Amino acid sequence: MSDRQTQLSGWPRSFLMATALAILLLALLYTLALDNTPSARAQPAGTLSMAITKQLDGSPVVTVGQYIDFTIRITNTGTISITKLPVIDNYDAQVLRFDQASPPPSSSTSGQITWTTLPTDALGGPLQPGQTITIKTHFRVIGISDLTINRARIQDAIGQGGQSGGGSRGGGAWS
Repeated sequence: MSDRQTQLSGWPRSFLMATALAILLLALLYTLALDNTPSARAQPAGTLSMAITKQLDGSPVVTVGQYIDFTIRITNTGTISITKLPVIDNYDAQVLRFDQASPPPSSSTSGQITWTTLPTDALGGPLQPGQTITIKTHFRVIGISDLTINRARIQDAIGQGGQSGGGSRGGGAWS
């Protein structure tokens, strides 16, 4: 055989190897492209966002011995359900004595009330987007101050997809 015939007889084999390598490379690129499509990638889970308010029910003018109530409202303003919603209510223990709350708190110390199992206690499940949890607190006025700061806050809420957030505050001053 001549050198030309040897080169031609090896040609189909080289062609098949190059074709197989090209198909393998295309399959790899196709797989990578599929992994990068929106349907294959993890979709954004939405937003974890809450609004909290705390308001005195009734007149802000109070006297020693009087019982007063506050309403705390937490609204899911995000797009995902909230499964864990720790709420902390801070108050001036020299001015107010905590009496009771609905739903009942997980713990209460002088100056702080904590709910760790919201929204399960209030709703029996996650706080859905647009849904509101209401907490009612009842205090007795035991002292007078020119200005009393009384706030509730959310700490480290957890969304249904594991997202975390918090730090929202509600409330204000009353005299």
